[in-house]
Amino acid sequence: RHEELISAALAERGIALFGSLPANGDIEIPSRHLGLVQAADLVASGALEPMIDKAAELVAAHLDLGAIESAFTGIPAPAAGPTILPPPGQRLAIARDAAFGFSYEHLMAGWRYAGAEIMNFSPLADEAPPPNADFIFLPGGYPELHLPKLSRASNFLEGLQEAATRGTRIYGECGGYMVLGETIIDAKGTPYAMAGLLA
Repeated sequence: RHEELISAALAERGIALFGSLPANGDIEIPSRHLGLVQAADLVASGALEPMIDKAAELVAAHLDLGAIESAFTGIPAPAAGPTILPPPGQRLAIARDAAFGFSYEHLMAGWRYAGAEIMNFSPLADEAPPPNADFIFLPGGYPELHLPKLSRASNFLEGLQEAATRGTRIYGECGGYMVLGETIIDAKGTPYAMAGLLA
């Protein structure tokens, strides 16, 4: 009944309805505090591929794929390079691992295209940001799921502190910002020492 009402309303405005997808628990991405379980975790658990297969079956059963394909008129060719924010430095140190997984690939690609050097490092592997970086980026993610390991990552934490002393610009986004503070307190109330740069 809802689909009929929506279809009629769209038809009055010359808009085609290609179908509708019903709710399906088999393709729900599980949530956890502060967000959804990340794709990398679903891959590691073996849950992602079956979920994608079930989603494909659902789409094939409920959408008119032929009509969608017929309506497709193409995508305009991209400009010479991606339109992005200019890189915040020439040599960018980017934290990348299971604790800091929310960097955006189109942004990284745009910065590379603009001539910036991207240097990834892993706080969970206790890697310090490269000392020649002129900008350090700690993306969002789930550092709170890795607090014991991060709090013992002395090379990483001391590397951040040394970079701050040198005047290197450091930007933390969401979870990355949390790591720049004095401590993060876990769900049980246990505090874990972090970089202490926001005191």
